[in-house]
Amino acid sequence: QMCIRDRSTWDQIMLSSLVAKATEVIQAKADIKKIMCNCVIDPSLPSTFISDQRRLLQVILNCTCNAIKYTFEGTVTINFLCSPNTPGSLMIQVMDTGIGISEEDLDMINKLFGLLEKKSTNHETGKPY
Repeated sequence: QMCIRDRSTWDQIMLSSLVAKATEVIQAKADIKKIMCNCVIDPSLPSTFISDQRRLLQVILNCTCNAIKYTFEGTVTINFLCSPNTPGSLMIQVMDTGIGISEEDLDMINKLFGLLEKKSTNHETGKPY
């Protein structure tokens, strides 16, 4: 789950534009490795939403490029879905047929992410230190 707290950079984003920008970069990388890249958009999503397009695109590209990097055959799929827990929110899911992350590495990543999250914001104001 990603929450962009600095709302001063938020703007109205067209979903089709965001997907097109992401797909252009991702498809080029997938083509080099000769793997399939699929993009699935939930038809019930609104056509526009409010967020920080630059940061959101960066997160999508980081996650998807990692999936492509560790997928040697098969597919990488990006799903743009309505969040089941937060109505009106966009949920982006990246799935691949790559080598995956071991359980102990996944635990370590979650612990490190938690530590970084605690260090990066003042929980009383939500602003970076």
